[in-house]
Amino acid sequence: MKSKFFVLFLLSVFLLSACNLPTGNAAPQTSAPDAALTAAAQTVQAVLTDSAAGAPSTGEESGGETTAPPTLAPPTPTQTPHPPTPTLTPRPCNQATFVADATIPDGTELPPGNHFTKVWRLKNIGTCSWTTDYALVFDSGDQMGGPAVQQLTKVVNPGETVDISVDLIAPNSAGSYRGYWRLRDAGGNIFGLSSGNAFWVDIKVVPSAPTFVFVVTPPLQILGFNVTVTPTNEGQVDSNGHITSGVTNAGDTSNDFGLQAFATYDLSGIAPGFTIDKVEIVRPSYDTLGTPFADLGCLRAYITNYGTLDAGDYYTGSPTGAVARWCSEAEIGQPREAGSGLVSYIQNHLGGQVQLRFEFNGTETDNDGVADVLRGKPQLIIYYH
Repeated sequence: MKSKFFVLFLLSVFLLSACNLPTGNAAPQTSAPDAALTAAAQTVQAVLTDSAAGAPSTGEESGGETTAPPTLAPPTPTQTPHPPTPTLTPRPCNQATFVADATIPDGTELPPGNHFTKVWRLKNIGTCSWTTDYALVFDSGDQMGGPAVQQLTKVVNPGETVDISVDLIAPNSAGSYRGYWRLRDAGGNIFGLSSGNAFWVDIKVVPSAPTFVFVVTPPLQILGFNVTVTPTNEGQVDSNGHITSGVTNAGDTSNDFGLQAFATYDLSGIAPGFTIDKVEIVRPSYDTLGTPFADLGCLRAYITNYGTLDAGDYYTGSPTGAVARWCSEAEIGQPREAGSGLVSYIQNHLGGQVQLRFEFNGTETDNDGVADVLRGKPQLIIYYH
């Protein structure tokens, strides 16, 4: 501040001196005083400007030095962590999952020595197909007369469901029994359910049970089963007289021939003297070619004493006396109670055998050159006491 006042003082003295200088004989300069004033004003402005430029920004003396403001570094960007990449666990080649007990649910009561068929419904959830080189094998527990090894009868691809059955005999002593089973692949590797456990059959032998179940399966010649049968005693016959043993298919062929199925049931496991309460017919495992129910009508079962199967057993008339019928594919997998005619027929043939014929009776063929066929093994479920 002192320097500013000093400068102003010098300027005042200069201006006063200029006003008192003698002019002599010089020509008058009319603009000189204004010019001098203007120059003095510019000088004052320059001094004030320089003084302001050298002063600290706070208006206080700083010793002739100006402190520069601090330089701020740019903020460091925040790094967002990436989530870890999930590790995918590949599905195993061989793996099954349990779907349902198609027959003999856990805790079923049976009499001593009763013959029965256990059917598990399993799904292939692995990546490998179960071929006919795969097998059902006994694992542990109560074997109940079952085979140690039993080959599969069809290929089961990944994602498909299959019914696997085994014929067993209830023990002679009262009590609870459970047998564990697994599957074996073509290389001899044993596997079970996705949980790592085996699947099982669980029964209770009760000598005093008033009513029990006896499941009868036609003695068909199936690959891998050790069953002795007469090759022409059950099978299918078409309207052209061609016989195929060991299968029970019904419908029509691609040659537009009608197709009827014949099945023999061995009742030697039920001795005469028992009373039949109810009879059901079921196909726990089946498939279709074409649309047999839509094109050929309802499937019906008839009592037929055909003896040894031959071409003449194909029925060409209008049959009557059906003991059971199925009018849609949705009905096939569920047990269908047979009429009283089959109950009486079985009652009179205990210890022997019975024979049935299965055919679509809406029309023999739809003449479309396409096979419309229901395939599967029909079973009898006999309730008696």
